[in-house]
Amino acid sequence: MSHEHQQRKDLYARLKATCVPLLDSKVPMTLDDCKRAAATLYQLDKVLQAIDDPEMVLDMALIDTILFPLLHCFKTLIQSRISSDQTFEALLRCFLFLLAKTIWPLTFDATMLKQCLMLFTTCLQVTNNSSSSSGALDDIKVLTIQCLGLTLPIPLTTTPRSPLFLQSQLAMHLRPVLKEDTFKGVLAQCAAELLACAQRDMLLDLRLLALDTVRQLLHDNINDPVLLAPIFPGLTSVLCKIVWQKQEKEHHQVIAYTLTILADLICIVMNDERLENHDQEPASLQELTEVWRDQNKKQEKGDDLKGEDDDWLATTRTALHGLLRQVAKVRLHAHWQVRLAFVDLAGALLEHCLLSLPDCLPICLDTLVLAVDDDMHQVAGACQDVLIRLRVKPIFTTQVVPLLKQGLYDAMTQLPRRLISGDEGEKANACQHVIGHVKILQEPSSTVLDTILSRVTDGWLAALEIDVHGLQVLDEQSAGLQLEMGQNTQAGEMISEHVRRFPTLRFKHLASDASSAQAMRMLQVIGAVSPEVLQRWLDHFLSYVLLDPLAPRLENVVPQAALVVYGLLTGGMVPDKTMANRDGTAMMDLVDGSETLDGGSRERQSLATLTNQLLVDMVDSLTAATSCTTSKDLTTSLSPASSTLDASALASIVAPSSLSATHAVDLEQNLVVTVCLQLQIVSLAAGLVPGDLLQDHLMTLLYPMLAHLGSKNVAIHEYALTALDNVAVLCGQPNAADLAVANVDYIINAVSRRISLLLDNPQAPLVLTALIHVTGASSLSYLQDSIDEVFDALTRYHQHPTLCLDLCSVLFETVRAAAASAPPLPLLAPAHEKPSPDHTSQPSPSILRFIQQYRDSRPASDSGSQPPKSIDDIGQFFLDQRDQGKTDEDLLDHLTSDKEATADPNGRVDDAPTTSLSSNEELVWTILTHAIHFLSSPSPALRAKMIQLVVDGVRVLAHRTDKLNVLVNDLWPILLHRLDDSVPYVTFYAVMLIQAFAKVSGDFIESRFMKDVWPRFQRYLQQGQQAGMSLNYSTYSYPHRLQRCVLETLILVVQFMQPKQPVVADMARASEWLLSDQVHPDLQSLTCQLYTSLYAICPDTLWFVVFAMTPMQSIAPPSQLGIALSPFILPAWLRKQDKHFFTNASLLLHAFNPC
Repeated sequence: MSHEHQQRKDLYARLKATCVPLLDSKVPMTLDDCKRAAATLYQLDKVLQAIDDPEMVLDMALIDTILFPLLHCFKTLIQSRISSDQTFEALLRCFLFLLAKTIWPLTFDATMLKQCLMLFTTCLQVTNNSSSSSGALDDIKVLTIQCLGLTLPIPLTTTPRSPLFLQSQLAMHLRPVLKEDTFKGVLAQCAAELLACAQRDMLLDLRLLALDTVRQLLHDNINDPVLLAPIFPGLTSVLCKIVWQKQEKEHHQVIAYTLTILADLICIVMNDERLENHDQEPASLQELTEVWRDQNKKQEKGDDLKGEDDDWLATTRTALHGLLRQVAKVRLHAHWQVRLAFVDLAGALLEHCLLSLPDCLPICLDTLVLAVDDDMHQVAGACQDVLIRLRVKPIFTTQVVPLLKQGLYDAMTQLPRRLISGDEGEKANACQHVIGHVKILQEPSSTVLDTILSRVTDGWLAALEIDVHGLQVLDEQSAGLQLEMGQNTQAGEMISEHVRRFPTLRFKHLASDASSAQAMRMLQVIGAVSPEVLQRWLDHFLSYVLLDPLAPRLENVVPQAALVVYGLLTGGMVPDKTMANRDGTAMMDLVDGSETLDGGSRERQSLATLTNQLLVDMVDSLTAATSCTTSKDLTTSLSPASSTLDASALASIVAPSSLSATHAVDLEQNLVVTVCLQLQIVSLAAGLVPGDLLQDHLMTLLYPMLAHLGSKNVAIHEYALTALDNVAVLCGQPNAADLAVANVDYIINAVSRRISLLLDNPQAPLVLTALIHVTGASSLSYLQDSIDEVFDALTRYHQHPTLCLDLCSVLFETVRAAAASAPPLPLLAPAHEKPSPDHTSQPSPSILRFIQQYRDSRPASDSGSQPPKSIDDIGQFFLDQRDQGKTDEDLLDHLTSDKEATADPNGRVDDAPTTSLSSNEELVWTILTHAIHFLSSPSPALRAKMIQLVVDGVRVLAHRTDKLNVLVNDLWPILLHRLDDSVPYVTFYAVMLIQAFAKVSGDFIESRFMKDVWPRFQRYLQQGQQAGMSLNYSTYSYPHRLQRCVLETLILVVQFMQPKQPVVADMARASEWLLSDQVHPDLQSLTCQLYTSLYAICPDTLWFVVFAMTPMQSIAPPSQLGIALSPFILPAWLRKQDKHFFTNASLLLHAFNPC
């Protein structure tokens, strides 16, 4: 004890020396006095902070030594009306130390508590009214609010307290004192100043601290409806203003905490427990006596709302309803904590204030409606908890359910107007209203959904209209477009081993992804209500989707109805708890059915029955759609790049009325989108059908799906391929290719039964084309009979351009599939590398074949001389033998005696091999020989397609030059006409065919190329020069691609043929403009390769041509044997003084002579 006594004695001496100068301050204080006081207070704060255990050391005597100088200094500052931030801050730090770390608050009585509250409230008021905005002022406010919180009897749970103070039961004896009348004004002023800080200040920590202290004051310490009722309107008004004054710009923590305080305050003042017996009539004398006693007790305590002013209650209800309507504008805040606070507010009002605030019931229900399907599970979970507590109350059935049903009816009725005319936020909000009402009502919502279905159908279909123009649904993957963009893919290239996603459709009136996702989510929630609701809604909207197989009418088709069907079916497929993905395509993750309803449940059985019938209807509709999509071509022929229907094209599938071109295009767009969505529905419904039934459906599904896969429309083709892939996964196959191969016999049989009546089944060639495209070479062994049927059909319909093009597409895909599996092309040896030991001409293969055939038809000769090996030897041999008196037959017997006469002198295999063609080669050879005449078709698309067919056929027959050379001989006259074709892409692919021949049969076409083709190539190059092709030319344009193909072909010709010097010079002059740096770099590079190849044949000619492009005018020859030669001067007429050629010319000269 002596140590503590000595410690207190020493501390008292230091405190006295520090605190006594504070007692000398007088009114009015000057700025110098304030500075000295601030320095003294800071020194006092240092002394206090240096105490090791202030709770044990500082007794009340020492506390009074500190406290009285502080109070005197504060009083002097206030009376002097002088602003000194440093003095106030130092003073508050000392007060905060005494409140937080000493036993001073334990000694509070009512007077001291009131004085402290007044002191700190006054200090806060002074700082709030100050015009200064310095950071020191914010620090003063923070210190003041902390002191206020420590002054109150019940402290903040977040405020650190000392162990000694916590053991004092938190000064609970002072709580009743706060309810005395003398404290009403002080507490009201304190709450007002705290809310002023929370509303006006900018510092987040300060605002949150002020709100925390407000809650500590009102909820933890006062918590009395009688005391709070007079200030309730003002408090709620300020709290609501804090919430909505900045709306989305306000910090989420401030909004959330303010809503929490608002909920606590309303539940204290307007609690239903105080009104539960308000209108209850006693049933007996004993109950009347008890009621009278209770009323007397409440009146004595002042805790009866009935005794309050009825006008105040009515006014408060009206004012609070208006305030909550304003606050509700922020309930869709972007941050989930704000939305959670609104849910807590609505839950508190519904649970505790439903009778006191009946006007607020719609607002609270609307809040729950918007939050029940929130993205954040915290918000949705809290909403479900509120609904669970609400459903057990009798008022839920009597009041809540009718309000929700009326709200659902209004939401569904207003949905079209809000989706069409509202902004994106309002659109998502409109869909969310429908979702929330249905999810809260659950089964009772079925009555509203059934009643309103027929009334809102037209409006919903108009609001959910699909943006068909943004989809480019009329883009056709016709022959012309394929050739332009090079979009033809080899069989199986686009097949995936996993479930594929369908392309995302865009709505016309829903621009954002959020509103589109909410619309799809709305359909899913409706479909998940019950199997009965799903059945009725599907039957209703399917009437707008399905086509009658006997009499299809396009004017009855509404594509958005198919989207509604898909959304409803998705909702019925997946329980609500698993619908986390809000887009329709995401539901394809559940193709295995593992996440769907239990197999033995009634819902699962109902859903399986429903989808079983749905698949049957969809198959019939898709089959009818194939007739609609192809019948337009049976009455009129469209150009390849055109996607606009003539009005007469739809005469057989629309009502007989006047049909404008615009209307016809709209009908075709609707049909395309409807077919795409029907394929998507089939892909989804297949996952709900049991495996054995799916195999049965597969026999009827494959034909229409393959027919649409072979469609020229890009969108239909993509959707059909995706649907086939997904169905294949459901059937246990990795992709659509394996599924088609497993059922190829059925598909071919179905096509064979229909192809004979092609006018009634125009989709049959498309099915066969799609089958070959998907399966590739694996299905070619089954197609021999089908190819014969195609040729028979071509014989019957060769004058019909559309059917002829579809039938030829089957041949094209067949040859392309065979080419994809063919071995690489056998390239000929370059011309300058061919062995020629004596530089004499060699016997041609035709002469050697003639010798071989004669030898086979005659017995072997007894002559043992060697056969001639060159044309000169053959001529000399015949002259010598005739001089000896031998006949021609003897000479031939002599020549055929040697077996080596059948071999090519260059080591190549004879052009007439004895092996037979393989099955694929035989099939391709048959197609080529029967389809040559289509190269002269009036349709440019068909001509281009058949040229491509021949190009692929060359790859297949590359090893059989005996067949290929015959084909070249037959094709050559027609090919020359195609080189002069007026359609650019036909000419382009004709050049590609020349290139393919040059790779495989260069020797055979050498003379023909120099005579017939090179002049045309020369004209193409001149046309390109005249067109002025520059760097800005697109690499996908026909001029660029044609020039590139010509250069590539010339490079092959120079490498594998032996052009003469005049032709070499012409080639160099015709292509020299492509060496300019103003031409595309790809063409420059190819031209340099061509010049390098030409240099290997005629180096002198190429050197002169290239040297003329350089800036040099002369060159000094190297001296040899001591002889000095005169410089070589290039004639002026030969010079090409153009700086754009200098770079490539210099590179070529360096390549010609690296040294």
